Amino acid sequence: MKKRIIRLTLVLILFLNVWTISIARGRIAEAERVDLRELPWKVTFNGEYKGEVSGPMAVREMKLRMDAGDELVYEVVLPDCGEMDFPTLQMRTHGSACRVYLGDRVVLEEEESSLGHANIRRQHLQSIMLPADYAEKTLVIKITTSQPIYREPLDMAVIGDCVELKNIFIRRYFSAFAIGILLMVMGLVMLMVSLILTGKNRSMRINIFTALLCLDCGVMIHCRYGLPLIYVPFGRFQLAYSVTLFLLIPIIGCALFALGALRKTKGEIIAITVTAIIGVAVFFLQILGVIIVETAINIHWLMLVILLVLVYRMLSRAGRMSENREQTVYQLAGLRILLEFLIVAVCYCEWHDARYAFGEGLGEVIYNNILLAGPLFYAYYQMLIFFESMSDSFARNREYAFLSRLAYEDGLTKLPNRSRIDAYLARLEASRTDYCIISLDLDGLKKVNDTFGHWAGDKLLCTYGQTLDRVFGKDHFCGRIGGDEFMAVLTGVDAAKVDAILRKLQEELDALNLAEEDPWDYSCAAGYAFRHECRENHVHNTYLLADQRMYQQKEEHHKAALQ
Repeated sequence: MKKRIIRLTLVLILFLNVWTISIARGRIAEAERVDLRELPWKVTFNGEYKGEVSGPMAVREMKLRMDAGDELVYEVVLPDCGEMDFPTLQMRTHGSACRVYLGDRVVLEEEESSLGHANIRRQHLQSIMLPADYAEKTLVIKITTSQPIYREPLDMAVIGDCVELKNIFIRRYFSAFAIGILLMVMGLVMLMVSLILTGKNRSMRINIFTALLCLDCGVMIHCRYGLPLIYVPFGRFQLAYSVTLFLLIPIIGCALFALGALRKTKGEIIAITVTAIIGVAVFFLQILGVIIVETAINIHWLMLVILLVLVYRMLSRAGRMSENREQTVYQLAGLRILLEFLIVAVCYCEWHDARYAFGEGLGEVIYNNILLAGPLFYAYYQMLIFFESMSDSFARNREYAFLSRLAYEDGLTKLPNRSRIDAYLARLEASRTDYCIISLDLDGLKKVNDTFGHWAGDKLLCTYGQTLDRVFGKDHFCGRIGGDEFMAVLTGVDAAKVDAILRKLQEELDALNLAEEDPWDYSCAAGYAFRHECRENHVHNTYLLADQRMYQQKEEHHKAALQ
């Protein structure tokens, strides 16, 4: 019943988040703009005129292969876009030096600097203020690539009011932005809770890697769509995207190794290890500039496909497990769902990028959201497993505490029993600390049992145990050995302190007798001994000495009663 409530709650939270995101996106006003990509553009490639294209989609339609140093020139006549307070041209370029002319005047000039030897391209989001008489003037965009590139170096060019254009990028990718933030927050919360709980329950350690996966997926979504451009005008987000893909490989590998209940075959261990090594090698080859970033990203996706095959293999074997089957199957199913969604999503995104750099309609909606489905579903699926495992772990801990209490607690007086006393004395003996053992014997238990019945004897023991707990329980250790025999162990005391405690015990018993609530008297005999009084076998001999002194006092009480 509890698991069903948890599942329904998480489903409601998921729908609430999606609804909130859709409402928030709807409140972002649609900007009035003119998309220049709908106009015919004249294209010149390395000084050779290639003709006109709509888009401009020169790389796709003209089947151009752009290597480092190639120059691509776009030329279009700007239309009259109506009255605007601050007419602005907004464009996005990838991995290229860019120079923009309006008529005879240079309105933008940006150089593409390399990162070390890698030449990892940057993304730029430029906003160029236009003069009031921009209409019918010729816009020329010269792009010089800094590395081989397989996509349109210019994928966005619109004219609109400066204030309204700020909403275009946010509105287009608002779902990705919000869900990326949500995944990162969920990952951080799960990570902190998992780190706290792992110390108490080793089985919770896999939740550390699931939390890291949520974090990594959130960053990956932001970098894949270039969402940091909302805060900064340019950045090497393709490199960050490649890093997040690379990190998926070792995190998933560690998650698979953390499934201790499922033994990995030798081939699976080798496959996971080799995949991680290849991922590291590809990452460093990319940084050194030996391979371009697009190639490294494709290799990382291939490694993830291999991991998906391994997850399928382990999942089929986990279904035949006899122990811990449910949790293991859940974890592997979550990884399978995540990898399946990611691989399908990235295939669609690459297909979309190759055909529609900045499209409209259903295809664009799918493009903007398909990469979000897998990580979002995985995060909520893992939260479900996380809360259920926490619930099961809490139930197991309560059961363990209950069994421990049964094993180490006297059922009648609720004081520690003989086993608990022995364990406590063993630890105390190992610490070489001086201590005092008090042997206590309750008087008259047999007489009360014979006269009033065993219910009266049980009450006598319970009341006496409560009295001992009040006297010794806060600062010292006290337990029941068995029958009418009890023991107290005191540390950091001297003989005067022990005598004072025993006087307090006698005062408590006298108060019970004065109350006259029971038809019997409460009294006990006590004897104590210190560890330093015994040279060998300290615990045993100290207890025997305390017990001997207790019996001496008991004899004295007996003689006094006869007189």
